[in-house]
Amino acid sequence: MITHLFFAALGRLATWLIGLLPTWSLPSWVSDTASTVTGWLSGVGSLGYFVPLGPLAACMALIFAAFAIGFTIRVFRIGYSMFTGGGGAA
Repeated sequence: MITHLFFAALGRLATWLIGLLPTWSLPSWVSDTASTVTGWLSGVGSLGYFVPLGPLAACMALIFAAFAIGFTIRVFRIGYSMFTGGGGAA
């Protein structure tokens, strides 16, 4: 009974506090995300005169691929070491 009254009072307090806040609407850049992202990508694309984005993207892809291959090998070795009595990467 006392717990119910306590939680009811907290609920009324929270409702009163929320009622004090003004109403608001979403900013235009949130509701129109597609044009915002398109603007950002066109801005980054224009940096191609100063930064060679093609070779940079290829290097990043190779780095990510090397990481993924190394991670896969590491996970395989850890799993395999559980069946060989603790040898390997355990």
